[in-house]
Amino acid sequence: RPGISLGAWTLPRRDLLDALARAVSRRRSAVTLSPDSGSPALRRRLKGGAPYSNEQLVDWCRQVTARGILPTVCFTMGLPFETAEDFEQTLALIRRLARAGARVVAGAYKLEPGSAVFCHPGRFGVTPYWRRFADYHEHTRRLAGGLATLHPLGFRTAAFSEGQILRMQFRAMRA
Repeated sequence: RPGISLGAWTLPRRDLLDALARAVSRRRSAVTLSPDSGSPALRRRLKGGAPYSNEQLVDWCRQVTARGILPTVCFTMGLPFETAEDFEQTLALIRRLARAGARVVAGAYKLEPGSAVFCHPGRFGVTPYWRRFADYHEHTRRLAGGLATLHPLGFRTAAFSEGQILRMQFRAMRA
């Protein structure tokens, strides 16, 4: 049976998980979800809609694991509006998810041209270090060439500098 990597925008229902477990090689399959933050309030602010609670997410990970499929949960550090309290909630949730059998991935938010944050940084409480696509292109060209860069992420938030965001990523990966 084939392995599959299913990316989900919200918590897949139990009947889908059951069907998936019957149809695929369990040890080679994963279901990936990106809540981005362990703070339900921040998730709601950034993602809108009716997001799931942390309890529902932990329960979902247990359900996926019980079916022999790997739950993968992705978090992002340095989100617009993120506070130190939000980050601590993320660390606590990462630990709970790891105990529930999830593989956790943590990365730093990167400012990308065309994104809402790039086009309207003031709305998101972000201070960008580049404003034009040419600035972004030069930055990525220098990175690809192995040259040191002054601004690895391209922005700072109201609460965190780039260095702090990168340290948050490191802490989250070790949580």
